[in-house]
This record gives sequence, C-alpha cells and structure tokens, in this order.
Amino acid sequence: MSLHYRISKEIMKIYIVIPNWNGKSRLKSCLDAVKAQSLKCSVVVVDNGSKDGSVEYLKKNYPEVELIEHKVNKGFAGGVNAGIKYALDKGADYIALLNNEAVIDKDWAKELVN
Repeated sequence: MSLHYRISKEIMKIYIVIPNWNGKSRLKSCLDAVKAQSLKCSVVVVDNGSKDGSVEYLKKNYPEVELIEHKVNKGFAGGVNAGIKYALDKGADYIALLNNEAVIDKDWAKELVN
C-alpha cells in the first residue's frame, strides 16, 4: 500500500534553484521553460561571479526571479547550497535543483511533486 501526501496547490511552495556561472547564453531557454510550468514555482538563480552580463540580463528580463549574487565562483555546491538555504528560509515545501542548460517539460515540477 502506498501513501500519498496531498498539499494544497494554493499553499504549496516549490522552489527551483539554478546555479549560474557565465551562462547568460543558456538562461533564456532554461528560464522560459521554468516559467511555463503547469505548477507554480518560485525560481532562485545563484550567480557565481559571472563576468558575461548574466546578472544584468536576469534583472532586466526576469525580474520575478529571485537572485543571489556571489562575487566569486563558489562552484556547484556553494551555489546550490546558498539557494537551498534561501528556499528553506522562505518556507519551501519542495526544492529542485536544475542546471542552467536544462530545458524542462511543462509538467516537470508537477511530476516531481507527484
């Protein structure tokens, strides 16, 4: 027998944490796919000291994205750990990690929660 836990979609907090380092050219495809999710998600991009204009691009084109800026590259673990801590502090029920070159299906988050 399997147990299924249901959390109301109105109060469920899903955070997607995306580490970035000089990935400006990959962010549009990734973030547009995240915005198209069938389940509402908050997005945290952790920038690891990019020098390619990633931060400025995010602020201009994706103001809804929550941005954590590191001055230096703290690597994958340093980036995602900062994003995970941020999401937990905001009361996340679910946290998913996503690489900035990933383009996900519109039901990706829904399937993870299920």
